[in-house]
Amino acid sequence: MTLLEIRFLAGRYHATPWGRHVNEGAIEWPPSPWRLCRALLAAGFNRCGWAEVPPVGRALLEKLAAAPPRYHLPPASTGHTRHYLPKFDGKTTKVLDAFAQVGRGDDACLGVEFPVALAAEETALLDELVSAVGYLGRAESWAEVRRVAALPQGGLEACELSEHPPGLGYERFPLLAPIPAADYARWRQESLERERARRLRQEQHDAEQKRKPPPSALTKRQEAQVLALFPEELVDALRVDTRWLQQVGWSQPPGSRWLSYWRPEDALSHQLPSPPRREVTRFADTALLALTSKTKRRDVLPPLVDAVLRMDQLHQALVGKSDLEAGEGPSPCFTARAETGEPLRGHRHAALMPLDLDGDQRMDHVLIHAPMGFDMRARHALERVSALYAAGLPSVLVTLLEVGRREDFSAAVPQTSAARRWVSATPFLAPRHFKRQGRNSLEGQVRAELVERGFPEPVAVEFEVEPKDYAPAEALGGVLHLSSASVRLVKGEEGSRGQVLARRWRHFRRERPGEARRPPSQPALGLRLTFAEDVRGPLCLGYGSHFGLGQFIPEASR
Repeated sequence: MTLLEIRFLAGRYHATPWGRHVNEGAIEWPPSPWRLCRALLAAGFNRCGWAEVPPVGRALLEKLAAAPPRYHLPPASTGHTRHYLPKFDGKTTKVLDAFAQVGRGDDACLGVEFPVALAAEETALLDELVSAVGYLGRAESWAEVRRVAALPQGGLEACELSEHPPGLGYERFPLLAPIPAADYARWRQESLERERARRLRQEQHDAEQKRKPPPSALTKRQEAQVLALFPEELVDALRVDTRWLQQVGWSQPPGSRWLSYWRPEDALSHQLPSPPRREVTRFADTALLALTSKTKRRDVLPPLVDAVLRMDQLHQALVGKSDLEAGEGPSPCFTARAETGEPLRGHRHAALMPLDLDGDQRMDHVLIHAPMGFDMRARHALERVSALYAAGLPSVLVTLLEVGRREDFSAAVPQTSAARRWVSATPFLAPRHFKRQGRNSLEGQVRAELVERGFPEPVAVEFEVEPKDYAPAEALGGVLHLSSASVRLVKGEEGSRGQVLARRWRHFRRERPGEARRPPSQPALGLRLTFAEDVRGPLCLGYGSHFGLGQFIPEASR
């Protein structure tokens, strides 16, 4: 076997099939055997200094022509650009530049397998020629070609030359290829005889019309014209250019034939390819998404106070995208339910945390942390969610930046770093009504939430008061009910005046749309938690903690 590996350096392959107009938008994929042989010839003349094809070069090309290749195709999709080129009369004409979008990753190489064994000198010449090939197809199809010992198997689909399809889901398509050299010599001789006979009959007919004696043979000039129509050898036929073919009236290059290949129906998709699923090479529990606006206005990004609304939209999109196959169901990472339908315990499923990394009080990133780890369905969903839509709200584009372990993000996202003291980034809502003391007090509910999530108990729990200060949790006395018409007072020590709760948390949205279980009617609080030693985040507590509320950040980072 002789194996070639082709990589397209710009990620695109531009080529129009023989007999098709460029504005039809058709793409020759994969490159035809005829194109490959001509590319080797062009490299010899343009890069290797050939004045004529050497004997070893003729032998090499004849061997490759006699053995049509088998292809291994990378995933590809169609695309095109439109250009309006000026004409001589001052007007413009539209020209389409269609191409195959191949990509530039490790799995974006095209494999070509010639079932032929080459001699040592032929192999050396082939290595020299393929290294000199700079492009394949049109000049913008920058290519790197090399001979390899084996083709990579991952992600490659076979393109077969056979009479019957290899299986279901294959389509037939033609590729132009040279005929074997022995067949070309026989074809040329038969074509010469037919052309001589045709021209002689035409000359005799013309002579009879003019009442002249009919000729019995062609003249030397006419014989030379006939010989010029058919290149002497197969390699000479590969060298002819399109202008000569048009001048002499060839509709198909001499010495060529059409071969029927079979390729997968989606080998050249007319839609943008889905992001490839990343192989699970290690345990990953954290993902970082970027949010961008569809407009140039930065203020269209959603405000941080709408965290619950926007994270609910993102959650619904992730649940839908993680349902890969009918009957398989969405990923437990997002549904918080096992395959049997039982609820997961310990808050091991994904928490969606909106981030404001530039400090403008608008969400620009989203951190998703799932202590249970992302399964393949969850990873697939993270890669496929591209936008958030809501009636009456600006659309937001979503881009997956990275998937990994939480410590991988500590340099860029403070929520994943380690610290002793943590403060609220979004308001804390207690899951139960406050009591003066016991497990339902502020401190009791916070400690229970931390223990349930696997964190150590804090040495101090404080809540934020005005102006920019903190009071101990035990100072929050009685059952407080949320009332937007009055300012909440916090009971202090006996004989002291009360303090006002921090007002900056009052404007945060508190409920998910359409949620049956609503939070208790009590105020949103800003907390400060102090631990005996460093604790690594992310840290989310309380009602709505999986949808953006109750999020904490190291105090030093704030």
